[in-house]
Amino acid sequence: IIYLTNDGRRYAAMKDSCLMLQEQGKISDLCMPVKMEKSSEWSFGWEKKLSGAKLVVARFLNSVTKSDFWESCMSFMKANNIPFLLDSVKEDISWGIEPEIARRLKEYTFYAGRTNFNNFWLYAASLYCDGVESASEPKPICWAGIYHAGMEELCMTNLDEYRSKYCRNDRPTFGILFYRDEWIWEDLDYIDALTAEAEAQGYNVIPVFTNQVADTSIGMMTLREVLSSYFMKDGVPVIDTVITTMKFSHT
Repeated sequence: IIYLTNDGRRYAAMKDSCLMLQEQGKISDLCMPVKMEKSSEWSFGWEKKLSGAKLVVARFLNSVTKSDFWESCMSFMKANNIPFLLDSVKEDISWGIEPEIARRLKEYTFYAGRTNFNNFWLYAASLYCDGVESASEPKPICWAGIYHAGMEELCMTNLDEYRSKYCRNDRPTFGILFYRDEWIWEDLDYIDALTAEAEAQGYNVIPVFTNQVADTSIGMMTLREVLSSYFMKDGVPVIDTVITTMKFSHT
């Protein structure tokens, strides 16, 4: 089983889960995440890496799916009868995989988090190997919410409660948009630092995590819904400005 990606964060998380399960003897050592670099071009080396795979799941940032690399990769997998799935919200691309299996694999990766990634590997391995431990169903985790360092909850989804606890009426307010993956994996140092400095300078801050591209079929909030739920009250903005740390276009 191969998870192919050029997303450094996703590669590291998938690798950690895969290695842990292999150390526990729960999945084969032949299961592996594979990192694709920006300069990667299709070659015999890639054919060797993919040859013999039972399943390839691919996740790409930027426009890799429109590249010669991906076209060559898909052609090779089809010619060698290797089932594959594109782990993407925007594009529904798969070959040789039943729709229900593809849906479940994508739910593990879309929900994300350690438990879901562990179960992704278990479930994928169980499709092709006997004796693999049964995987739990994909576990939904909050799609979008408000985060603040030191809060007792993992996040808050009630704007009024957050404002009553962390905001003052006599202060200007700005919102922060950041990636849900950063919240999931607790990569929050810069959000904490930005919030603390802003509050020290007399601002209210509402840091909101979300997915940039939403798959509403599994319950993700659209960006419009996120902005309406956490930066507005009765159709009126409760913030004075927004800082977005998301690195790609919202349009």
